[in-house]
Amino acid sequence: MNKEPRFEGNIFHHPCSVESCGREGCIGEGVNLLKGRLGQWYCAPHYKELERKRTNEKRIVTPPPQERQGRLL
Repeated sequence: MNKEPRFEGNIFHHPCSVESCGREGCIGEGVNLLKGRLGQWYCAPHYKELERKRTNEKRIVTPPPQERQGRLL
């Protein structure tokens, strides 16, 4: 199955970008048809999963190492 977004005549096909999924994508990222960017497309369940993964990555913040204070004279 071809996973790349494509035009067939006047119809724009945009399947979900997840390999194991056979649904049609309803949410696109990086899409600008006027500039020829077909982007990545996701069905609703896989897009929610992607968003959940992104928010979890943003929450993991490592604090900067604390500087040790030197001795005062």
